[in-house]
Amino acid sequence: MNWQPIETAPKTRKVIVHYLNELGKSRTAMACYYVKHHLEMDGDYTEFADYDEASGTYYAPEGWYEEHDSDYPMERISQPTHWMPLPAPPQVTASHSGKAL
Repeated sequence: MNWQPIETAPKTRKVIVHYLNELGKSRTAMACYYVKHHLEMDGDYTEFADYDEASGTYYAPEGWYEEHDSDYPMERISQPTHWMPLPAPPQVTASHSGKAL
């Protein structure tokens, strides 16, 4: 797998993205692109949200968002530069199934 320009990234599935954070440090993250009025926002995190008056719903602005399992909202990645597909998951045997590493 090689890094590709972000402009060629699929906007329909999770990928790995590369970006520079606000301190100019190189970062990689699993991310997904959300189109306008797709990702609903919780009422506690609406400061930068788009509000749809017709439905009364707050939405995250269109763009790339880091995907993670957490109670905190997803972080927006403002200017990713490159992407690559997620690798295939490892082969897990029945003897390793369910065991913590």
